[in-house]
Amino acid sequence: MKTSGIIVFLLTVSFFSAQNIKIQIADLPKDRVEGYNQSFFCLVGALKKSDKNQASRLISDQLKADNSDLLIQNLSGGISFERKMKMHQTGTIEIDGVMYPAVQYKYEADSSVSPTDIITVVFQNDGKIKKIIPYYSK
Repeated sequence: MKTSGIIVFLLTVSFFSAQNIKIQIADLPKDRVEGYNQSFFCLVGALKKSDKNQASRLISDQLKADNSDLLIQNLSGGISFERKMKMHQTGTIEIDGVMYPAVQYKYEADSSVSPTDIITVVFQNDGKIKKIIPYYSK
């Protein structure tokens, strides 16, 4: 019950906070994308192990200020650790008038052109994770 409550909370927060976000598909430099991938998959690994300290090092100061304990619990409930993920596309996202690099991930088992479940990860230029916006089919 606790896990489903966390998932509902995460999806609700993500839905309402995503309302002012515009995604623009673009090819980001390969070296930056590799760094972003490394940061995201390190975060996933830290969440799998419930390593709060490692997860905290990978997220932005803004997310830390928003109560990182609750954030880490919410992310743990929203990402399926049993399913392998791969990069779907890269681009930039405008949040409150500022452009940030973003990478969208899908689950490897989903071979469709438009994935049913997708995780958009927004990064700061220093590679720290600014925002995670999951979209899951019902």
